[in-house]
Amino acid sequence: MSLYVVERDSPSVKCRLRVIRRHGELCPETSEATDCPGKNASKKCPLWLKGSRNGELVRKSLGTRSLEVAIQRANQEAHAGPEWDRITISEAIQRFLRDKIETLIPGPPLNVDAAIAHSDTIRKYNDILKQLREFAEAKQIVYLEAITTDRLNEFRETWKGAYDHDSKTFKPKSLTGKQKYQESLKIFFRFAHDMEWITKNPAAKLTSYRIRRTDAENAIAEKKRTPLKPQEIQKILGLIPAVFPKTAGKLRAFFLVLASTSLRIGDIVSLPKSKVDGDTIMLSTGKTNQPVFLKLPPMAVEALNSFPSVSSKYYFWTGHGKLDTAKADWSEKMLKLYRAAGIEQRSHAFRDTLTTAVLGAGGNLETVAALLGHRDIKVTQKHYEHWDTERQSLLEEALERAWEKNGLSQAKRQGLPKDIVALVESGTKDEILSALETWINSGSTTSSQASTQGATSNRRHSRSKTSTGMSNLA
Repeated sequence: MSLYVVERDSPSVKCRLRVIRRHGELCPETSEATDCPGKNASKKCPLWLKGSRNGELVRKSLGTRSLEVAIQRANQEAHAGPEWDRITISEAIQRFLRDKIETLIPGPPLNVDAAIAHSDTIRKYNDILKQLREFAEAKQIVYLEAITTDRLNEFRETWKGAYDHDSKTFKPKSLTGKQKYQESLKIFFRFAHDMEWITKNPAAKLTSYRIRRTDAENAIAEKKRTPLKPQEIQKILGLIPAVFPKTAGKLRAFFLVLASTSLRIGDIVSLPKSKVDGDTIMLSTGKTNQPVFLKLPPMAVEALNSFPSVSSKYYFWTGHGKLDTAKADWSEKMLKLYRAAGIEQRSHAFRDTLTTAVLGAGGNLETVAALLGHRDIKVTQKHYEHWDTERQSLLEEALERAWEKNGLSQAKRQGLPKDIVALVESGTKDEILSALETWINSGSTTSSQASTQGATSNRRHSRSKTSTGMSNLA
């Protein structure tokens, strides 16, 4: 019994194949020859192919839940071999990159090389997927469905770091680098699974890389995430004419836009003049393609209009050559300024600086996400939740209410007097109990009757605990 049977008896192929449902534990049906209830194919159990072909057993997934598609593939298997609508690794990579280019880069479609020069995200996707293609070719793997979790673990072992020209070998890939590679790999296979190119996502079960830093490394990382102080910003601004005497005007304008907005350095380098209207900037960020609306202070507007730009389209870029090269050049200039000011920071710190200022002024994480151009607020929460003063105030209020409910609010407000602390260190049990009783009674005169009863109860409980826990002081 089966949902569909296809047979073939020819000189080259003899087969009898059956299409069945492989019912899950939650499905009310149990027989493989019975279809699942309902009309929505996406909610039904997977369809499989069982039988024999030229004397060999056949048992494989048909890669679909639609009976119509399954019958079509079963016939193709019987009459034309197993090469039904399977996608190759190269084709899957091309389609994935094409989709990401169209999604992340507005305007006319670009080829991969042009998109890589335009977007860091596309470049990172291409880096790891190019290596995946080369790995598959070396292993003679053609189809995407042949990539398993075990194969991906093999692939991870091949990841290398930067090339060392002195030793003429590749350095080991850092844990952070491996983590980034794996994130991109998971995005690719999640996309392939959503497009139904594969029935299972082999990257879903990959073990995550956990980065364990030393105390010294944590201190360095925390220092890099420390927002800049106002006097540090003014110090950098004052050093520009001395560090860059010939191009001080342009450097000043770049730095003021960087310090007064939440834009990434790449978005400032490629800032088009058409996106600046008076004192406002409206553009889509290069990394996430999210629209942002930002105001500029008067001094930044004045600086933008006071230096001769080398392009009619951009403020800080000629528009020729690779954007990555221009970004690297401007990053080096900014680092030179920071070193001259004795500040161990990077340009990304200005995003942290503006974020803390907004949160400190009563802004919320939703506002910060809009300013930073984050597509998902979870990204904002991950990096900036600990600086959310409004959220911290709510947590403190909740904690204070809990203290009051548990009879601890009086102790929270006043703390233990110094004379009682001294007695705990050197006094006797009776002296400590007497001092505690006097302190509690003096505090209860300003409280309600209910609070007095609670304090008395707490005092008795404290006395019974003290008599057992402080016996060594007698």
